[in-house]
Amino acid sequence: MKTSWMLEVFAEFERGFGRLSMWDQVILAPEKVAMFLRAVDSRDRHDLGILLEDVTTESGLKEEWDVVRSNVSRFTKRKQWLRSVEETRESELTHKHGEQSRPSEVGTEKPSNLTVMQQLLKGFEDLKIAVVKVAERPAAPRFKDPRCM
Repeated sequence: MKTSWMLEVFAEFERGFGRLSMWDQVILAPEKVAMFLRAVDSRDRHDLGILLEDVTTESGLKEEWDVVRSNVSRFTKRKQWLRSVEETRESELTHKHGEQSRPSEVGTEKPSNLTVMQQLLKGFEDLKIAVVKVAERPAAPRFKDPRCM
């Protein structure tokens, strides 16, 4: 079965994030999963977001990138399996009723590469804005402990 476009988006996101400076990567690491979710098609964002939830983290999302990669892969395989089951069911109904009908392709079409790239570019623009905001924050004042004087 063909690789899902979501895995392509994931790989492209990883490449784009990897091209950022080390400083930007460190600053944006807590938002990395949320930024990836923004790059995902809105039809799948909610379902994938549920898989990536983690109430123990400050962001509310899983933070280990290998775990995220595993969940994206599992989500993709599940979607492919569901599509296969749906096609099989429709095929059986067609044979059973002797009717000619086309399998449903709702939600299975691949978004254009242009759309995916536009979403990724928007995500990276958001990254740059986040970096600027973090850089503009004043540093917290450091208080000296009077006991150390």
